[in-house]
Amino acid sequence: MRVFVPSFCLLNNQENSNIYSYVIPQEQCFREFGNIIPSSPISLPFINALTYPYNSNSPCQENNLICYNLIIDALIQGTLSCLQSQKSQWIYMARNFIQSKEDLLRPDWMCWINDHFIIHGFELPENFEWYVGIQNIIDKTHWKDIYYSNLPFKFVYISKGPILRWYVFDPLRYKIILISQDFDLDRILDRLRMIRTVINIYNVLDSIRRNWVQFKINKSTHPLYLTINRDGGTSIEFMGNFVKKSLSTQKMKETFNYDTIRKIYLETSHIKNLVHCIDLEGNLSYPILTKDGSCKIFLHPVGYYYYPKNELEVKSMIKTILQVLKDMHQVNWTHRDIYWGNILRQDNGDWLIIDLELGGPVNEILQFSLWNRWPEQAVIGKPYFACYDIYQVGRLMDELKGTDQCFNNNYSNSFIQFKNLLLESAKDNNFTAEMALRHEWLSEMNE
Repeated sequence: MRVFVPSFCLLNNQENSNIYSYVIPQEQCFREFGNIIPSSPISLPFINALTYPYNSNSPCQENNLICYNLIIDALIQGTLSCLQSQKSQWIYMARNFIQSKEDLLRPDWMCWINDHFIIHGFELPENFEWYVGIQNIIDKTHWKDIYYSNLPFKFVYISKGPILRWYVFDPLRYKIILISQDFDLDRILDRLRMIRTVINIYNVLDSIRRNWVQFKINKSTHPLYLTINRDGGTSIEFMGNFVKKSLSTQKMKETFNYDTIRKIYLETSHIKNLVHCIDLEGNLSYPILTKDGSCKIFLHPVGYYYYPKNELEVKSMIKTILQVLKDMHQVNWTHRDIYWGNILRQDNGDWLIIDLELGGPVNEILQFSLWNRWPEQAVIGKPYFACYDIYQVGRLMDELKGTDQCFNNNYSNSFIQFKNLLLESAKDNNFTAEMALRHEWLSEMNE
């Protein structure tokens, strides 16, 4: 099939000039494509969306909304699926059911390109006002560079019964701007116009993809609202201001103890720079054990992976970790899983220590051993001492060797001495995080 690609004329105005600069103009389409784009065969849902008979006089509002949801999803996803580049990863998701309260926090329709949340839809019943959808879009956007990199905008749509409008979200003004006519999905002609608009949206997104170097950032990014399976038994979902972590039933049976997890989050909730468990309203809370035996944990604050660039940043990180461990040990808890993957940075520059699920009481007799992270003294059947946490901090410092963060091996003598002290700490059960914090390397002035 071949389809015409008209220019995105609705964006050609003064207010949206920054958006229009990313559009492929019609003249360029002539030169590059002969004004046509080859596409793959149209999917069955796409055809159904064009031919779907609809009776808007149906008395059931809920059934109407579900039927329109199906049409909208097929029109957008069907069109994009025909056009998308094989070099990019496009993922779509329509929320057509609600199983838990957190499902209400997600948009109704979502599209990610290479893990960036780029299209966002909200679907209203016919008797609602447009401003309800506008506010919902704003509330569920969470525009941070860890989710959107340096993207200049994202596309959003709001539907109200059979009527649909396209907007763009402008992060500079934090508002959405109307860019389309009203599409009446009860009319076949408007469904065709909708397809044409989605094709134009695709052109804009493809232009951004080809110039992606302009939008990349130097820190790690996370896909907003997209579930990430980590090891088959643990999944992570970034929900904006918090992270939903799910532990499978099998994982809970084999590795974790719910009572321990619940207690450690409750008794460490006062500690700064340590991840906390919250409820959906943002209040301090505890993990949820579901009926099927799985566990849900809503975590705050949100951080991103960041490796220190110089010795000063390493010092800041190590000092924060040791202070967190000092506070944990004082309330009789050990972390037990100190490694680079659990050290994040927050937007305000503070460090954040995450993942308390492997934690346990000080001096608890071990039922298993993380031989690749723990000192050789930490073996099954023996107690886990607080100093073993401190040993793992020394491992962090030692692992900077041979990496991009090694600063050309230009470490101070105090740095090396302190690192060696921490690596030897596992041999002294009386060595504490408070003692480590008094070391001269952490207190000396930085040149």
